[in-house]
Amino acid sequence: MALLISSLYCGYEKIEELDRFLKDSGDVFGGEYTFKNDTDYIRRFESVIKYADYPISFHGPLINAEPFSLKGSRDYNMFIEAYEKAFELAVKYGARHIVYHTSYKPYKREDIPFAFEVCLENTYRIAEMAKQAGVSLLVENLPIPPGGEALIDNEKFFGMFKKLDADVIIDTGHANITGLDVEAFVAQYGERVKAYHIHNNKGRYDTHNSIFEGSFDFSAFEKVYKKYTPFNDIILEYKPTCGLDYADIKEHCMYIKNRFLNK
Repeated sequence: MALLISSLYCGYEKIEELDRFLKDSGDVFGGEYTFKNDTDYIRRFESVIKYADYPISFHGPLINAEPFSLKGSRDYNMFIEAYEKAFELAVKYGARHIVYHTSYKPYKREDIPFAFEVCLENTYRIAEMAKQAGVSLLVENLPIPPGGEALIDNEKFFGMFKKLDADVIIDTGHANITGLDVEAFVAQYGERVKAYHIHNNKGRYDTHNSIFEGSFDFSAFEKVYKKYTPFNDIILEYKPTCGLDYADIKEHCMYIKNRFLNK
């Protein structure tokens, strides 16, 4: 198991800042860095992760990597190329896993059946690429996007793993918005749930607040974690708007470590 801090907190422009914090913290925490298929960013990304003396994982690309892309289109090619490069670097630097987002765009209800089939087919492709590369791909539950309906609701999320050859990362903040029954999901898929993104919100917007600022029940989650997945990675995934500095982040990490990871 490992406790990691997501680079969502610092953004693309300050990954070196997160790296310094993690190195100064000793071997207590690791880092989950979001990949972007951009030449200048990859140079900086590699300069950080190749010298990391702590556990690392990747968050899959979020820019120019839309899973609802028609095969043969420019968007589709960028989507595939971004994951090919991410997998290459994950193998090279020993990333524990790569987080995968299905489509987070808002949809009209009548467009969802077609878009879901396209997204699912593309997700099968990414899962196969990950398997061939020897990378652990973790598919994440997503929140309801502003301005429309989610492509993959809770029922679809439960069902898609019956055929999809990939594992899962559960996001507590997203589950709080969609009402995903975390215990029911973990009880059903057990060993395929490999990690958790943890943060909080008030049940409507994906604000990535502190775990202490919101309505998600972490006491209930603690019981689920210890009962079903006591050795899973936990990634603290706060936004910069959480209002905390690195000293606060460290305190929250130690709280999580002592409460969840110490048996």
